[in-house]
Amino acid sequence: MDFLGRILFGESNAHQQTSSDENKPPDTEFISTLEKQLIDNAVNSLLNLDPLSESLDVLNLLSNKVKTALDLQITELQQNCRKYEDICEEYREQIHQQTERLQDNSLSNDSVNKTDEKKREEELEETRKTNHSLISDYEEHKRKVDELRKKIRVKQLQKEGLETSFEIMKEIRSKEKEFLKSSESLNDDETVNADQQKDNSNLLKEIDDLKAQKNLAESKLNQSESIHRKLLEENIALKAKIDDQEKEKVEKEKQDQEAMKRFFKQIDQVVDAEIIRVETQFKGLVEQNQKTSEENKKLRLKNQELEKQVNSLIAKENEYQEKSQDLLTKVDLLVAEKDDLEAKCQRLENDHNIILEKYQNTIVMIDEQTKEKEISDKEYQEKLSTLLKSMDHFKEVEVSRAESKLKRLEKDNQKLMEENHDLRVKMLDIAIRDVMGIKQDNGTPQR
Repeated sequence: MDFLGRILFGESNAHQQTSSDENKPPDTEFISTLEKQLIDNAVNSLLNLDPLSESLDVLNLLSNKVKTALDLQITELQQNCRKYEDICEEYREQIHQQTERLQDNSLSNDSVNKTDEKKREEELEETRKTNHSLISDYEEHKRKVDELRKKIRVKQLQKEGLETSFEIMKEIRSKEKEFLKSSESLNDDETVNADQQKDNSNLLKEIDDLKAQKNLAESKLNQSESIHRKLLEENIALKAKIDDQEKEKVEKEKQDQEAMKRFFKQIDQVVDAEIIRVETQFKGLVEQNQKTSEENKKLRLKNQELEKQVNSLIAKENEYQEKSQDLLTKVDLLVAEKDDLEAKCQRLENDHNIILEKYQNTIVMIDEQTKEKEISDKEYQEKLSTLLKSMDHFKEVEVSRAESKLKRLEKDNQKLMEENHDLRVKMLDIAIRDVMGIKQDNGTPQR
């Protein structure tokens, strides 16, 4: 009874703690340390309690109090999980809006002048930063949702273990009453039969068997919790692997952007050098025109030739602009291919979630099979081993399938990078040839 008073008093304090925490914002630790300590002590005491030392009403009341406390914690965790899911949905919408803005900016790049190019790059960099921050926040909230789901599962398993242990205690108490009745009748009778002694010994054996069943149920519960922890560790490892691949993808995108910037800077330097060279030649011709009138005539002819060259350079500059626009369209195509790769990665993540749901369903099946009393221990162990083998086989198949998909995506990405590199080399060669004005006339190059 002292133990029951401690539980009731602890539950009232825990209820006051939860009512004071209702107005607090959601955090990863939703259950106070006081509530958690009280529930753990109650569960351990209920599992280790001797059913012969307490009355059945006390045990029933104690079990109901612990169950209600666990139900309150489960409902609170589920509400917080829904809040984080709503927050994740808002982050998804914001990320979708950011991607639409990036697409609109990429479509409006064709009508932007070179003077506005720096502003456009700064705006794109800001949108990328905000998009990355939104993605990181989304991943953080998603991780919190996963942790909440794990806590809910642990509380549900704890509640199921309490129910099974309480049923076993009821059976022990009923057997105890039968044993007491039979022992009283034996004390009243002066002559004790050998058959009645056998019945008493059988009742004692049944009580020992029920205690053994209780210990077996506790061991099975601990085993299921260890399996659940192993699955969580494997999921964390897979998530870390996917995060590393996303980081590598971001680094590759940054390298591609820096290479494009260097490429455009080289083209601008070549164009500026060519313009300076033409201006120096034109100044030299003007100085020669001022010296002699005879040379003026010759210089006029040369000036006309230079004007033709300038016109050809202007025409080539227009061709270069057209080619640069073609390159921009090709860059848009590469961006679309990158989006396809991201969609494939999203599908892989969805496959991973489906695998996780299948694992959880198999764990539920194992818990349901442990409750069936008609199956013998030997058949249960055989079915459990076959089910675990099928789970391991299914996990290996799904993991190998996911790894093959990732390898195929890496190969596609490598091919795209090689094609992009070849395209850059060709663009640079064409731009240098067009700007330098190299022609082939009767086998002799002219500048």
